[in-house]
Amino acid sequence: MRRAIPASLALLLVAAVACWGCGGGKEPRAWLDETSQSASRYIEDGGYLHFGEEVEYRLTTGESSVEQSIEMEGDNIFPYRQRYDYRETVISAEMPDQPQENSFSYLTVDGGATAFVEGERLTEQLGVIGWIHYTPTEEENRFFNYPDLIKTLTSTEDEVRSLGYKEVDGTRCVHLQYKVSGEDLMRMRLQEDPSLQEKYQDVDISELFDDMEVELWIGEDDGLPRQVVMSQVILEEEQANAEIRFHILLSGYGEEAPVQIEQPAFFTDAM
Repeated sequence: MRRAIPASLALLLVAAVACWGCGGGKEPRAWLDETSQSASRYIEDGGYLHFGEEVEYRLTTGESSVEQSIEMEGDNIFPYRQRYDYRETVISAEMPDQPQENSFSYLTVDGGATAFVEGERLTEQLGVIGWIHYTPTEEENRFFNYPDLIKTLTSTEDEVRSLGYKEVDGTRCVHLQYKVSGEDLMRMRLQEDPSLQEKYQDVDISELFDDMEVELWIGEDDGLPRQVVMSQVILEEEQANAEIRFHILLSGYGEEAPVQIEQPAFFTDAM
């Protein structure tokens, strides 16, 4: 004779199944620890990474406002070689019909210690066609710093919540939500885009250091991050009102690098 399962036990079983489906039986914070370790191993093994980043800023101070959108896509061969294409559009309240646009290509073979850039605006300003070789300062390094990104994403002190599983580009991922330090992220952005402070000359960027909401998708099988969305909204009367959103896609893990990243055969040294 089949015995009925008590209602209380049935509820416990349902809860256990639901919990397992939300994180594979692993605590949400444990996923961050695994991501930190998995990314470190991947970097040490000299793997390949394809990355894409979209950034949107909207800032308003009094009667002044500025909107900035950035698209960046490229390849990294760990530990040192990187190349990407960068496209930027800035619209200000003073000249709403005259957006400022900028695009360039960036390349480094030593982790950003020295770099090569080429772009139409550089050609116009410097009268130099092709790659320009320069040595950036530590604070003005346009290197897409994957290790620093991972450190920032996995060092949160906030509660980490699991939102279940989702697929990202065909990979089954655990979906986490929490907050990270806005100061750390803005420091990274200022390093990748040294002109940011100049664009927001009427804004104290330290005002944008509030914590940022993060959603992170981590590969279930390898513990490596596939997608990151970070956002922040600041609404303060008589001060800077801001909306910031980052969207980062990471792929190519375990693949052979489809590109060669080498020092350009011809370039001009910056004066």
